[in-house]
Amino acid sequence: MKLKQYTITMESGTRFGGKYRDEAHVRDSYKHIRSKIAKIEQRPLWTPEEEAEMDADKAWHRAY
Repeated sequence: MKLKQYTITMESGTRFGGKYRDEAHVRDSYKHIRSKIAKIEQRPLWTPEEEAEMDADKAWHRAY
């Protein structure tokens, strides 16, 4: 079974991202956290533009 990218937003506003089978798998993975899940979206945590910006920033920090 192929895993899909999910973004999980907690009631506190904290966001997590990861690869899961489905929403039930997401809920099971976060049941130990005190804050309740406010929203589950099937999308990556970061946009491609944000990923590229972070990669460039990491490369700069590795070089200097």
